[in-house]
Amino acid sequence: MAKKAVLALGAVLLVLMGLLLGWLFWALPSEFHVVEGEEESELLQFPFSVEMDQAPVMAAENSSTPVQENITKTKLAQVTAFGIPVKEATVHIVPESQVLAGGHVVGIAMKTEGVLVLGTGEVSSSTGQSQSPAKHVLQTGDVILACNGQAISEKEELAQAVQQSNQGQVTLTVLRQGKTCQIPIQAIEDSRGEYRLGAWVRDSAQGLGTVTFIDPRTGAFGALGHGIYDVDTQSLLPLEEGVVTQSMLTGVEKSQTGQPGEIQGALVKNKPLGEVTQNTEAGIFGTIDRSKLSEVSAGSYPVAFRQDVTVGDAVILSDVLGGEVEAYDVRITQVNPNGLWGRQGMIVEVTDPELLEKTGGIVQGMSGSPIIQNGCLIGVIVAYSKSCRQGY
Repeated sequence: MAKKAVLALGAVLLVLMGLLLGWLFWALPSEFHVVEGEEESELLQFPFSVEMDQAPVMAAENSSTPVQENITKTKLAQVTAFGIPVKEATVHIVPESQVLAGGHVVGIAMKTEGVLVLGTGEVSSSTGQSQSPAKHVLQTGDVILACNGQAISEKEELAQAVQQSNQGQVTLTVLRQGKTCQIPIQAIEDSRGEYRLGAWVRDSAQGLGTVTFIDPRTGAFGALGHGIYDVDTQSLLPLEEGVVTQSMLTGVEKSQTGQPGEIQGALVKNKPLGEVTQNTEAGIFGTIDRSKLSEVSAGSYPVAFRQDVTVGDAVILSDVLGGEVEAYDVRITQVNPNGLWGRQGMIVEVTDPELLEKTGGIVQGMSGSPIIQNGCLIGVIVAYSKSCRQGY
C-alpha cells in the first residue's frame, strides 16, 4: 500500500514538474537583445539564466525600419531554471540605441495611392432606370490605380477619365488583396448625360495622432503604433504621400466605459513638420525636418529590450491636455515575453489622477504616446480597452 502511495506521489510530482516546465517554456523569452560589449550582463534574474554559445551563428543585415537595429551578431543560447535547461533561445548583440521620445499630438494628412472603393450604389440612367454598373464587379477595399491606362490618384481624375472614355467603356486597373488585376466595366449615362460607375470612393484621410520617437541622427520618426485604416472599409490605406503638421488642440472629449473619448483639435496645414512615407500595421513612419525636432521631441532616452520590461510602474508622455508634454503615471499589469499576443506587448493601466479626471483614461489621438520605464523607452500606447483606463 505504501509503495503504491509513493508511486502515485511520484507520478503527481512528475506531472507537476511537466506543467511547470511547460509554463516556463511559454513564459520565458525565446529572443534576447544585449548591447554590444555587455554580453556578460545578466539577462534574467535568479533562478533563471541565459548561457550563450561563444561562436556567433550569423551576422544580420541592417533592419529596414526607420531606426535601424544594426544587429552585429546573433548567438544561440540555453535558458535554464536552477541549472535545468528549459528552452533554446537566440541572443542578438546590437549597438546601443538612443532616440528622442515624442508625446506631441500632431496633424496627419495622407493621400492614398489610387482611390479606395468604399462600396457601390445605384445610378439613375438617362432612361430613368436605376442600375448598378459596379455591383459584383468592384469590391469594398479595392484600390483603383488607373482607368483606361491613365494613372488615378484623386476622385476627380477618375470621374474625368470615365467621361473621356468611349461611351462609358472603361478598363480599371485595380489592386485587390495585394494583387493587380484589369477589370472591364460599362459606365451608365445618367440623366445629365454624364457617365457614372456607381461606386463610392475616397482618396485622402486626415486626423490627429501622437509621435512616438524620432531618430536624432536622421529625423526618421514613428507615430501612432498602428496603421491608418479607412473608417468604412477597415482597410489599411495605401499611401501615396503624406505630411505631419503642427496641431491646434481645443479640448478633450472624456472617455466613458464603452465609449472612448477623443482629442479635439485641428491640423495647422501651413506649419508642416515632415513627411509620411510608410503606413503600416505597426504605425506610420517618415521623416521630421531636423530643424523642427525640438517641436516634437521630449528628451532623449535609451531604447529598452523586450526582456527589460517588467510588471510595475511606468509613465506615458503626452500633451493631450495641451501645452507641454507631461509624464502621466501608468502601471504595466501584464507583459508578453514572447509576442504570443500579436502586437500586444504589454497591458497598461492609467493610474494618474489628473489624467483620469480630465480624460477618463486613454482617448483617441493618444495612440503613439511613448511609454517610459526605468528611464528607457519601452513601448507605445496603441489602443484602449472597453474600460478606457487600460490599453496595450
